[in-house]
Amino acid sequence: MLALTAVAVLTASCATSETSQPGSEGMPSLDSSLGRTFTLLRTDRTRVKSAQPDQHVDTGRQINVDELLGVERAIIQKELGPPDQCDLLGNAPCPVAKHWYYDFYHLPEGSAGGGSALSLTFDDAGRCAVATWMQFK
Repeated sequence: MLALTAVAVLTASCATSETSQPGSEGMPSLDSSLGRTFTLLRTDRTRVKSAQPDQHVDTGRQINVDELLGVERAIIQKELGPPDQCDLLGNAPCPVAKHWYYDFYHLPEGSAGGGSALSLTFDDAGRCAVATWMQFK
């Protein structure tokens, strides 16, 4: 009986790890590798956003972002939140901008410099065409 319960718990946890976060009604399920990529990115962004004012955090670059290629802009925003910056060409709001940037660094107050950022470029259909890491200095 105990073994059956353990198998049921493991099966349930694996099933939930292969889909997007709760509250994703109307959004397609994410395959397991894309879901893991989003989980890693969210975890690192949480580290950056929760950094203390005197703390230096620069993370993210070790995550392979090739899984984001072909993913719709709306799904990326649902999974990572709104971008930290966008290109704003022609006064376009970020939801329709061609280029988005997510910061994966936090600098101590009063310090100069930069860090890692995820750069996303979208095609005319709103799918990610380029996903790459940039280093701002």
